[in-house]
Amino acid sequence: MGMGMIGSYFCADANMLARLEREDCAEIFYDEANERLLLDVDKAWHIIHYVLNGTVWDIPEDQPLGQLVLGGEVFVDEDMGYGPPRLLGPETVRQMAEALEPWDKTAFRTRFHVKEMAEKEIYPICDDEDEETCFEYAWSYFELLSAFVRSAAEQGSSLLLFIS
Repeated sequence: MGMGMIGSYFCADANMLARLEREDCAEIFYDEANERLLLDVDKAWHIIHYVLNGTVWDIPEDQPLGQLVLGGEVFVDEDMGYGPPRLLGPETVRQMAEALEPWDKTAFRTRFHVKEMAEKEIYPICDDEDEETCFEYAWSYFELLSAFVRSAAEQGSSLLLFIS
């Protein structure tokens, strides 16, 4: 695995959550049998949070999308690299899926400003970042994440998020 802080999401129904409470989360998350339940958004997680919320680390309480990257309740006390996995329950997942609906490429692009993000030290942006390359990178992971959240919401599942 490359260096850096990688954001990941794991889709879990009630049975899987019960299993994760008893067993080693990392083993389950990275088990090939669970590949389709795991989404890695690489280093784009902080950019996604900033574009959606306009905050660096704060979580706007009245916006479901504030929860998407930095939210959730600590699920179990297992360090995934940068803290424990955090749980977003089915109701939160459903609210996030709804809140993601209007976010198309144009909306995402309108709020995407590399210079501003570099000034605010949004990970992993550097001063010399090419705007379009960086946008396409972030957008590709945002698209995957949106689809993943929608799918979890349709199944009534929870999401676990962690940074490793």
